[in-house]
Amino acid sequence: KIISFLFFGRILFALDVGDIFPGFSLDFLEGGYTTPAKIFCSSQTVAVFTFFDSKCAPCKKELPHLQKVARSFSQKGVKFFMVAVGEEKEVIEKCKKDWGIKFPVILDLSMSLARNCGVVVGSVKSIPKTFVVGKDEKVKKIFSGYHHDYEKKLTDALNTVLSQKAQKNFIRIFYTNSANGIIESCDCPTNPYGGLVRRFTFFKEANVDLKISAGDFFSPYEDKLLNRYVLEIMEKLDYDAITPGDQEFRAGVDFLLQELEKVKLPFVISNLQACDEKSCYFIGQSYLIKEIKGLKIGITGVVSEKCFVFYPEKIKKRLKITKSPEEALKEIIPNLRKKCDLVFVIAHIPEIELNKIKKISGIDVIFMGHTQSKTFISGKPVVVQAGENGNNIGELLILREKDGYKFLNNFYPLTTSIEKDQWGLSLLAKYKKEYKKSLKKLKK
Repeated sequence: KIISFLFFGRILFALDVGDIFPGFSLDFLEGGYTTPAKIFCSSQTVAVFTFFDSKCAPCKKELPHLQKVARSFSQKGVKFFMVAVGEEKEVIEKCKKDWGIKFPVILDLSMSLARNCGVVVGSVKSIPKTFVVGKDEKVKKIFSGYHHDYEKKLTDALNTVLSQKAQKNFIRIFYTNSANGIIESCDCPTNPYGGLVRRFTFFKEANVDLKISAGDFFSPYEDKLLNRYVLEIMEKLDYDAITPGDQEFRAGVDFLLQELEKVKLPFVISNLQACDEKSCYFIGQSYLIKEIKGLKIGITGVVSEKCFVFYPEKIKKRLKITKSPEEALKEIIPNLRKKCDLVFVIAHIPEIELNKIKKISGIDVIFMGHTQSKTFISGKPVVVQAGENGNNIGELLILREKDGYKFLNNFYPLTTSIEKDQWGLSLLAKYKKEYKKSLKKLKK
């Protein structure tokens, strides 16, 4: 009995009142996908998540009471969701019809969200289980099992939560790298998901404080035509800070500089200059400072000379690495540290240089590019990278706490459930049309 109680205790307190509700990107039974950033896109949203499966008799018994409460709060900014734990879509479709479920149903087939919420531990499900999540995305109330007075208690909890002011004590950051010029994924085994047209949709539908790119958004090939359209999409993605990677120069330094005159991109690079016959000059800011929710965030960027090793001499001679990433950061970080609450580095570097800059005092987060690995390393500093071929969006939550900051990370794959933005697809169609014309000219 003691062992059983301790085991139950682990289930019950895996996610507690006051905790941020875990990050997730899951499909709806009805089609499409959702994430916390999408659900809480309005700062006035309150959400209710009820975990269930088709075999759970108490879940079925609880449902009419839950739906009655939902009707009474339908015009008050409360969103209700059922989360199906570990069952196939076909099973849940039948269950929804048989039970008369009126809410959107989130499919948690892998049980990843259920595990992060403590609903599933090992092979044991603790359902029904309901989480009331406030405007600040923190858990306000947890209901475990069936309650005879569930309707009243849930109503009271929602009235209390709705009366509270929305005050999120965290910053949500989306970070990306290595789109590699892929506007639309082939959705095939070699590139099963991703693409800038899905990234565009994901960004549009989310509530986010800061967007950061670690470069290599251009194609790795000398495709100037494609890169022009990629630049147009990058501008519309509305990043706050972009550090260019080596691929941005693959089609030539002059090409990049000419195209940058047509778009506005917030390049942040402290150790790379472009050169002509007369002089060398920086192509972006060495750093910038953003003020978000009362915090000053300093952002700088660096690129490594090692990223250009295999580039032709005609490109390399037009670029000047003024200092190594380590030297540049040792100079700029102390200055940012004096001015800012948090200091970020966007580092387009090979893995071998990461350990050097991690040792530099004063850096809170390093957003990596170039290696295309999926990375989250906690500690001081935190190191993140979103993976290969622009397949994922990285999300970093920075929570303000009494004794400092807490960092939570999520990776969201840009799967086929995420619609491809129509504006982006129209650009892709223009590119394909122009590309075909250019091929005809070559044949002639």
